[in-house]
Amino acid sequence: KLIRSLYRNKSFIYLIDLITMHLDFIFVGPYKTGTSWIYEYLKNHSQVSLPLTVKETYFFDEKFSKGKEWYLSHFRTKNSSQIFCDVSPSYFHSAEATNNLYEFSPDAQVIVTLREPLDRLVSYYLHMLSKGDIESSTSFIKALDMKKLLVESSLYYKHLSRWIERFGYDQVTVMYYEDFKLDNFKFCQSICEKLDINFSTTDDLFEKRINSATTPVNFKLARLASRTNRWLRHHEMHGIVNAVKHTPLKSLIYRDGKASINISADELNIAFEYIRNEMKNLETLDVNLDMWKVSWQNKRVIF
Repeated sequence: KLIRSLYRNKSFIYLIDLITMHLDFIFVGPYKTGTSWIYEYLKNHSQVSLPLTVKETYFFDEKFSKGKEWYLSHFRTKNSSQIFCDVSPSYFHSAEATNNLYEFSPDAQVIVTLREPLDRLVSYYLHMLSKGDIESSTSFIKALDMKKLLVESSLYYKHLSRWIERFGYDQVTVMYYEDFKLDNFKFCQSICEKLDINFSTTDDLFEKRINSATTPVNFKLARLASRTNRWLRHHEMHGIVNAVKHTPLKSLIYRDGKASINISADELNIAFEYIRNEMKNLETLDVNLDMWKVSWQNKRVIF
């Protein structure tokens, strides 16, 4: 009777979860590689427990000192058939995240989603423009010098080799954004197979655009909105951020669609100089560059 009553007690179950909690899988990004779509799919999967009120907790790179109880509070109640999973693209380029995750869950499976780096750089640049992080007059090349994270998160060899060194080849899997764009249905099947969960197609996610591109109506207003959003997230006010998303306020600040910006082959070759050696070394980690080489050739980028 005592055992049965303990198991009916939510506080006791929470304590057991807290003591035994470890991450089974973690998607570490980098940014603009389909992680928002992956999160939306897994969020509603009955066999997965992951943070619900916010996609990224920044636990392993910024808030590790808050402790396991704080981290667990972001997850829905886990049952025996569920796995703990996290999707956080800010972790890829963070040495702190690598070390803290290893301390927290040394057996975790790490999934890295890579994207052809020039496409990703351009996409991330446009994202920064849309959020007002850089002014509309800032050129692509100038942004590479202004926003160090653009290049830092593109140093695939540097960061992937660190994850592999810490967790080992058996625990680090590379998946390709290009496969997602080619066939998101098949890509999702691969994810489910890796996580050893049932493949489900119960919603319209496969036809939906997640985190679609927007253009700010007013740069200063977009920058204010972006900074306010980050401040609210930092202070755990996720409910306010989520509520605002479903109001007309967003349409007053942004309009749908990417900014119309032409980036020349010369600019792409300049950008490629930042990462050329990274790409050459990446092949030593058994990363398949075949699709990317075709893309570089089409862009007239010299590898």
